[in-house]
Amino acid sequence: MTPPVLYRKVLAFFSAGLWIKRLLDIKTKPRTRRSSGQSVWKAWRQISKEKAALGALACSFFIGIANDNLFVIYGVWLEQSFQLSVIALGLGTGLIGVAELLGELSTAALADRVGLKRAVFGGFLLSVLNYLSLPFLDRSLTLSLGGLFILILVFEFGVVAFASLCTELMPQWRATMMSTFLAAAGIGRMVGALIGGPVWLAWGIWGTATASAAISGLGLTALFWGLRGWRYH
Repeated sequence: MTPPVLYRKVLAFFSAGLWIKRLLDIKTKPRTRRSSGQSVWKAWRQISKEKAALGALACSFFIGIANDNLFVIYGVWLEQSFQLSVIALGLGTGLIGVAELLGELSTAALADRVGLKRAVFGGFLLSVLNYLSLPFLDRSLTLSLGGLFILILVFEFGVVAFASLCTELMPQWRATMMSTFLAAAGIGRMVGALIGGPVWLAWGIWGTATASAAISGLGLTALFWGLRGWRYH
């Protein structure tokens, strides 16, 4: 690199640094800082008093359990029922990934048209019906994969619409509400992963499907209780 080029690069670097510092100095204004710990506790206290928020958190927890109760064992189910190879299971997982993508895209296209509450309840109700249908699809690999595909599509549709709905439950505490919503879902998925294996070993696909449908039903009941009387603005 020749000296003139090096000189220009160094000069440009320092000039950019000075401009960034100037912009930060302009945009930064003195603020009265609040204790972040106090703000979080205040937000949680407000959430604990809001029926709609509590119903949504309970629903998030239950659907997390139901989802992972099935998804920790679906590979074993397909392998035992149809003697699938690892490669075939990988292809099946890829199909599920496509279903997740289509579910998310369909939410963007349809949720606002039908309304968020209807989209959430419709997606989760169809998930319950799809859980219950899985044992009847066990006779064919095509039917089983098709059932899983539709289940994931409607479940993702409901989950994405649900997340959008939850952002409006407590707009003044939106960040805390959404982080708590995701934490509840994560705890639910952990519980589902823990119980999925024992349920499968004890009762097979019938037990897994019935448990997931029943637990999803609890989630829907909690959400119905929480959103009763709540209006989306």
